[in-house]
Amino acid sequence: MKKPIITVLILFLLLPGLFLFTYMKGKVEARQMKKEIFSYVLENQDTLASNNPEDYQEFPYTVTGFSDAGVEYGYYYFPDDKYHFSGRAYGNGYLQYGKPNNGEDWYYYEQICKNWYYYEEHFG
Repeated sequence: MKKPIITVLILFLLLPGLFLFTYMKGKVEARQMKKEIFSYVLENQDTLASNNPEDYQEFPYTVTGFSDAGVEYGYYYFPDDKYHFSGRAYGNGYLQYGKPNNGEDWYYYEQICKNWYYYEEHFG
């Protein structure tokens, strides 16, 4: 009878640590993606938009997790740099909560430099 109680106690003690580890791993991953994207765009901004410099262009960078419970990271270009910010100020950018029935939970975007913006689209 003592083994089930010990097993339950061990699980009870380990689960919070597992959740904390998963949360921190996600934060580190997001910070790393943002750093990579900012660096890449700042180094290559002149050539990235050269295909069509008069139009909006979006560049998905990577997706982590699953299609119904993950994050898409990327960047986009606005030729006139007159992006209309919506949502609420959050950190150095803006946070916008998702739209019903499209699977998006929330969306974060931030200006990298003139005409260039970073985004995170969170699902699930």
